[in-house]
Amino acid sequence: MTLIQAIADARTWARATTSSHTDTQVMAAISDGQREFAKEAFGLTKEGYLDIEPTFDTRTFFAIRVTITGGANAMVATDVTLTGTDRDNATGTQVATDLQVTLRAAGAATSTVTWSTTEWVFTIDSLDGTAIVIAAPSAIIYADATEMLFGSAGGSSIGTDDVTTYVGDIPQDCTVEASLPSDYRTMAGPVEWNGKPLRLATWNLFASPESSSTEPSHYGLLGTKMRLWPSPSRQGICHFWYEYMPVEYASGYQQLAITGRFLGTATGLAATTPYYFKVAIDGAAVVEFTITTATDVTYDGVIDLMNTASIGCSWSLVGGKLRCTSDTLAGSSAIALAAGTTGTNLFATLTGWTAFETAVAATGTADITIPAPYEKGPVYYAAHVLAEQIQDYDVSDRMFSQFKRHVHDYTITKSNDSPKMSRGITSPPIPRVIV
Repeated sequence: MTLIQAIADARTWARATTSSHTDTQVMAAISDGQREFAKEAFGLTKEGYLDIEPTFDTRTFFAIRVTITGGANAMVATDVTLTGTDRDNATGTQVATDLQVTLRAAGAATSTVTWSTTEWVFTIDSLDGTAIVIAAPSAIIYADATEMLFGSAGGSSIGTDDVTTYVGDIPQDCTVEASLPSDYRTMAGPVEWNGKPLRLATWNLFASPESSSTEPSHYGLLGTKMRLWPSPSRQGICHFWYEYMPVEYASGYQQLAITGRFLGTATGLAATTPYYFKVAIDGAAVVEFTITTATDVTYDGVIDLMNTASIGCSWSLVGGKLRCTSDTLAGSSAIALAAGTTGTNLFATLTGWTAFETAVAATGTADITIPAPYEKGPVYYAAHVLAEQIQDYDVSDRMFSQFKRHVHDYTITKSNDSPKMSRGITSPPIPRVIV
């Protein structure tokens, strides 16, 4: 069910009108209904898949010892740090970029370091040398990072037509980590790797894996991150079921960095004067609008004029700030404000104006996120709220009963559907009669 259809249904079932409740108000009620549905159903459940990749924690005292024989980048055995900036959960590409900078600074001025996103290995290219040797750093102030970059088996120097490279193995001490879905709340069943269940382990097991394998046996969770042990040396199908909380619906908007305004506050605009402003709505081209002020140049009067002139967006005061909101409900709605150029820029003329605040993206999809056939549950909840607000209590009670019925049906189905999804209500055991 689309959000637009849900809004129309909620308003119809509540016997409400567009005058009593705007689309934005109904959308907020549906958003509350989805979250209430999730709470009463002991969480909503769906499946997910994770795309894993190696990540690295690097520090300015992590180093390797590099020797390059022959060629323009010849370099005697030299300790080379991995990075000039401490990094957490850095990608292989970032580590390669950092190491190339420090390697060139150490003397191999045109050498290159690359990371393969398909093979998960680092390669150092001397361009025209005859040999490359990688070893542990000799200075006691450095930590040995050879295994972290090149694996416990190290790597190999490969020469072809006077071009020598050093190709590592799967990094030994990197952390294979993946971000869980943005709506993740908690696991609702086992985590599987290529169809085999993984065991949950404490997070300290994953702080420094120190081993790799094609098949991990354990997983760890910290916040919205998942790590695997041993670190898999290739991609696999990481499949799981999880409970999620629906994201609240909100349309994209942008505000002016002016605070403490009320509808009766003077704007600073002159009476009977034209002003111009530009808005890009939902990623479309910038459109310039114009208003001509009347004698009322308070925010109340000016906002009315701006709303009349604008198409596809709405202006309002929220928390004392002037806000422009896309009329598109949630989904991909967005606002980008700009100065008017045909005539006097409205924004710059407002008293106290300094800048635009960073635009806020829309949240929520253009559809109801409760699984079918229970998606009407949050709509019934919204209708219950609307009917209560217009004091139609009989309708409000009926709508709430429908909401509760959908929650109950979903919870029973979830509990009985699959052992991977079992949460909440469970069927009582059948009593045994001994005779």
